Amino acid sequence: MFQKAKCRFEGERTMCLTMADTIVAEGKTSEITSYLKDVFENRFHVPVDVEIDYEEVGESKYKKFNEMQLQQEVDAIRERNQKLQAQHATEEAVKAKETEGVSKKKAEKSRRCR
Repeated sequence: MFQKAKCRFEGERTMCLTMADTIVAEGKTSEITSYLKDVFENRFHVPVDVEIDYEEVGESKYKKFNEMQLQQEVDAIRERNQKLQAQHATEEAVKAKETEGVSKKKAEKSRRCR
């Protein structure tokens, strides 16, 4: 969070930290504020007030990549499913023809036997 945060000072004692508007950042606001105050007061002996602002996050390249990858997987599953359905239909047709052929032969045998 700190790597992408923008920091500026207003006046002598106010530190303004601008971070991405995420759930994690908002959840850690009090911890971040407390940590920064402690660091400045204990290490530098400078009391500081910390203000945290949030800015909208643009769409992440990782999010786009994950969405594309997910769509490719969905397309591959659909294609596989269509192939399996076609194969199953072909197998059913072959079985139907075989069953029909066996039935005709039995009918012919029974006619001959009479």
